[in-house]
Amino acid sequence: MEIIGRIRVYIGEKKLPEGQWVTAVNYDHNNLKEERHPKREALDEAAPRNPLILKHQSGHMGVFNTMALNLLGITAETQAPQGGLIEVEEGIPTGYMEETAFVNYQYKVPMPSAEEFLKAYGRAQELYASCGITTVQEGMMTSQLLPLYRMLIQSGLLKLDLVAYGDIKDGGTIMEEMKEHRKKYRNHIKIGGYKMFLDGSPQGRTAWLKTPYEPIKGRTGLPATAVTALFPTKKSWTIS
Repeated sequence: MEIIGRIRVYIGEKKLPEGQWVTAVNYDHNNLKEERHPKREALDEAAPRNPLILKHQSGHMGVFNTMALNLLGITAETQAPQGGLIEVEEGIPTGYMEETAFVNYQYKVPMPSAEEFLKAYGRAQELYASCGITTVQEGMMTSQLLPLYRMLIQSGLLKLDLVAYGDIKDGGTIMEEMKEHRKKYRNHIKIGGYKMFLDGSPQGRTAWLKTPYEPIKGRTGLPATAVTALFPTKKSWTIS
């Protein structure tokens, strides 16, 4: 599997020490030769001495290797939260999770350092600008991300306009902390509205449908696609 090779190369090039968390992003099982999500065994092969999280490009699902599962305390008896899935086969977690289960455990992975965050944002910003893109978005700003975004504002690094949508569960905190950015740009950042989840991801086959996905018999998704809610106008909501 190509994913294994890429992760190995990254760990080697960055000279990451044993035990340091590794985050890999943007795989799509629909484009893999195997046409399925990787499992922990493949990720163990890619990163045998590092806890690893592999994020699907949709952000709605992903995979953890064995070391990561152990550090997070996930076992076959771990119950998935409502609207989520922790996959178990033959009494052992496969490492694959969906929706609320994946999102909840993703938040327990250590955040990058301030230096790493600013470097990564700078590289991403240059890539967007090289393609002629001048406005980007934060699809779901959580309260955990507020310190990083305050630091980003203070750094003066922002050159592109950024529209952020606050996690509705943290809506009060986010709107208070970012009140100077609500519905207007300030230092290139604007809070555009809220983010809420109704169900899952179509490409991940977790969006809630009336009829089962093929060829997965009986699987109709998870009631828990994310929608963006703009600020209410008068007494109504605009959903896009």
